[in-house]
Amino acid sequence: MTLNLNSFFRKSLITGMVLLLLDLLLQSFGAPSFLVGLFALATEKNIPTLYSTAIIAFSAILLWACYKQNDTDQPKLIKKNFMVLSYIFTLLAIDEWISIHDVIGGSIGNAITPTLSAKFGAWTTVYFILSVALLLFFSKFLFRLPKKTAVLFFTAGSIYVLGAIGFEYLADEGITYSLAALSALNLDAKVFLISIIEESLEITGILLFNYTLIQYLNQKYQITELKLNRNWVIGLSVFCIIDTVISQLVFFMNR
Repeated sequence: MTLNLNSFFRKSLITGMVLLLLDLLLQSFGAPSFLVGLFALATEKNIPTLYSTAIIAFSAILLWACYKQNDTDQPKLIKKNFMVLSYIFTLLAIDEWISIHDVIGGSIGNAITPTLSAKFGAWTTVYFILSVALLLFFSKFLFRLPKKTAVLFFTAGSIYVLGAIGFEYLADEGITYSLAALSALNLDAKVFLISIIEESLEITGILLFNYTLIQYLNQKYQITELKLNRNWVIGLSVFCIIDTVISQLVFFMNR
C-alpha cells in the first residue's frame, strides 16, 4: 500500500476543518444528541477521535521514515531521536484512542504532586512536567536540525501543548472528558468555546508537525511516498471503527 504524503496531508487538513465546522454547526443548531456525540471534538470514541488518532499515528510513521533513511551525513543523535520520537507518538496515538492519561496520569499526579494536582488537575500537571523534560531532552536534537525545521517543530509542539495542557485546564472546570458523561452535549457557550479552541490547537499542532516532517523528507531525501503494510492499516482501521460503533451504541442504550 503506497501513501502519497502530500495528498494525505491535504486530505487530513480538509477533514480537520470539516470536523470543526460540523461540531460548531451541530452544537449551535440543536442537532439530535446522537449526532452531536458522534462529531463532538471534546468527547471520546467518536469520529473526531478516529481522526486525531490517525494524524498522530501518521506523525509516528513519518518520524520512523526519517529514522530509517540511510544518511551517512546524518549524526547518530538525530537518527536516534527520530526513533525515540516515533515511539513517543505511537504511544500518543494509543493514548488518544484509549485515554490512558485519564487513569495513569491522574494517579501519578496525585501521588507525586498532590498540591499542584489539586489546583491544576492531576494528569495536566504530569503532562506539563513531562513536556518540559522532553523539551530539555530533545534540545540538542533541535539545534542539530535545519533552522527552519527546528523552528517549525518547536512551534508545532508549543501549539499542541497549549491546547492539550493550557486549555485543557480551563475546560476541565466545566467538562468531564468521558464517553459516559458526554458532557459536551450540555456545555454552556463559554466552556464550549474553550473546548473548541483546545481541540483546534491540538489538531493544528499535529498538522503543522506533519507538514514539517513531510517537507523534511521531501527536501532532504526526495521522498514523496511511503509504503505501508495494507493488512495492518486495514486491521487497525476496522478495529477502531468497530470500537467506535460499539461505544456509541452502549452509551446511547444506557442513557
